[in-house]
Amino acid sequence: MKNKYHEKALSRLKQKIKLLVARPDFQKDIHELRDKWKIPAEGIKNEDENQNWNMQLDIDTDAYYEKNWPTERKELLSLRKEGKHKEADELKKKINADAPLNSFNNDLWVIIRKYRLSPKWNNGIRRYLLFNDPTNMNISFGIPIKFEWENGIRRIYLEIDDDTTLNDLKNVWSWARKLQKGKQYDKYQPIKNFDRDNRAYELQLEGRPEKEIGDIIQEEFGDTLDYNELNIAIKRHKKRLNIN
Repeated sequence: MKNKYHEKALSRLKQKIKLLVARPDFQKDIHELRDKWKIPAEGIKNEDENQNWNMQLDIDTDAYYEKNWPTERKELLSLRKEGKHKEADELKKKINADAPLNSFNNDLWVIIRKYRLSPKWNNGIRRYLLFNDPTNMNISFGIPIKFEWENGIRRIYLEIDDDTTLNDLKNVWSWARKLQKGKQYDKYQPIKNFDRDNRAYELQLEGRPEKEIGDIIQEEFGDTLDYNELNIAIKRHKKRLNIN
């Protein structure tokens, strides 16, 4: 069953890739970016070329900061001294955005937004831009499972997009539950007769005799509890409240 799901999901993804790379407007954008970033028109063909291109991008980024940062730093300090913090923040964002590495990454996100793709396509678009190989984009299919820690508590997320199907959800659900097994908080289950048991406990705290408690419970909830059932209900409720 799972293999059938994987085959269907992978086939759907491959078809979407083929459709995207066949679009003339997409190819035009890719060719323009390759020209802008000095990537061979037909893509990088070996690992040496790949390493050299990435190394040059890092070198260009370092050179950009080395050349521009001293002047821009003075301008930032001047703006902050004048109390123009918003203008200073905007300038800092522009400085970082114009750095070659950040500018390259931004161009990838422009493509993703333009063609209404999921964020998980980011690395795939980068690989296609560099290598011109639609079969080697390494885009994951299905629903990504993500988690983060907040104040010592793990939060798990299922990331869905416009292409997500019910089968995607069904396939990922058991795996997400396995991740959740190490949870540090309790799953809440609806409690049967909570209001009734809570009322009986409150009446006991008021010092009401058992017969009176039983009569009130019968009147308010329509339940007839004998002495034993009443004590079990109160004891169970105290356990819920973590009262020994």
